[in-house]
Amino acid sequence: MNWDSKGESENNRIFVYGTLRSDIGSRMSEYLLRNSTFLGAGTIRGEMYDFGSYPGVFDHEYADGLIVGEVYSIRGDAASEVWIELDRYEGCSAEDAEPQLYRRRLLPVDMPNGSIEAWVYVLPLRPYGPTRIPHGDYAVWLRERYATQQGGAELEHLHNGGNSAS
Repeated sequence: MNWDSKGESENNRIFVYGTLRSDIGSRMSEYLLRNSTFLGAGTIRGEMYDFGSYPGVFDHEYADGLIVGEVYSIRGDAASEVWIELDRYEGCSAEDAEPQLYRRRLLPVDMPNGSIEAWVYVLPLRPYGPTRIPHGDYAVWLRERYATQQGGAELEHLHNGGNSAS
């Protein structure tokens, strides 16, 4: 398992910025919603990259970008199972071979009422090749990408939570 607790092992808060966000509407974002409480919007410092069907965030102390996301508190009764499932989904479980794409790190998250610490799945190294998402908002990036690639045809798909209407 690839995670860095930095001394706090009982924290069940998670900051999500990509396919786990509620406005993306993936199977795993729905799973997270069923097993947690939404705490609010937040931002972290970092650099977001587009890997095609998902984003990745590289965090470092000199990061100049803000990453937009959501903060959840995983219910205590479900926490062990949920963390196992999330680690599997992100490819950083004990069963996943090294090197792993993500590490789970405890990072400061800025929220409207102050800063908290939450777990975040981050890239261990800055990637070379993937496009950087300059504004750090994956939902906006998807809308921009679909509008460019599909002439806007996929926007309705995103607004419907990723479920096809036909």
